[in-house]
Amino acid sequence: MKQNVFKKVKHSKKTKNNETASQVNAKVSSEVEFLKSGKCSHNDSIKRPTFKLEKEDEAIITGNHMLTDKHITIAQNLLKKQFPHINGLMSTTLGPIGQFEVMQNKKFIQILHTGQTHWICITNIDCPNGTIKVYDSLYKSLTPLTKKQIADILYCENDKIDVFIQPVVPQTNAVDCGVYAIAYAMSLCLGVDPCHLKLNRRNIRQHLWQCFLAEKLLPFPSSRCSIPGHPTKLQIRIFCSCRRPYEANQAMAECSRCSRWFHQGCGDILHTVKHFLQTNRKR
Repeated sequence: MKQNVFKKVKHSKKTKNNETASQVNAKVSSEVEFLKSGKCSHNDSIKRPTFKLEKEDEAIITGNHMLTDKHITIAQNLLKKQFPHINGLMSTTLGPIGQFEVMQNKKFIQILHTGQTHWICITNIDCPNGTIKVYDSLYKSLTPLTKKQIADILYCENDKIDVFIQPVVPQTNAVDCGVYAIAYAMSLCLGVDPCHLKLNRRNIRQHLWQCFLAEKLLPFPSSRCSIPGHPTKLQIRIFCSCRRPYEANQAMAECSRCSRWFHQGCGDILHTVKHFLQTNRKR
């Protein structure tokens, strides 16, 4: 198979602030400690590592500070223990290195770090295949890292993923997103739509700390409200045998025969193209 089966190449694009997507993702702040990249088995010690609470954690959780991956993991571990039938709830450090367990045919809840100092909650509960709901307390857009993590979890066979940004009551500062994401996950585990929640900001952090001490999460202090708007529908286009979206820092090539697009950085690209060509000829 010759290299000239490719007829088009998409080149890296710059973002508005003249940064590539990889540079943006590299700015993930120090609250997320990334694991070393590589193939990993999905046992509980990797999906849900355990942590010990320290005095400094109380200052972070009850004060006006961003939650770290440690706090998000503790919360998701408690939820998994309380709701063992719920899938997902994996360590957030697995997402950026592409090591989330695939939930293609499972209903799950998962908190994600967007790569831009922000936490969100996603789920496919009550969603058709290839569809995801996003609960984001400070929504602006889907970051490249968010799209990649969603694609990795779903590993969708279709060429697109439908994303519905849910109309939640927004946070009122710049640092509560982690607490809100945990509150959304708790609500979803209980079968309650987070869109109806208006969280009591004065009490939610102390509530979370007390739940951590008791080793049991309880519904967050809130009042019920009407849904503030309608979901916003977006689509993530999926390419290649890796079933991931286009990334601005990766060139892509289109096969001139099967018209499928591939990341040039994916391993054994010619073998992959040959497989698709052979499959195409049999049809």
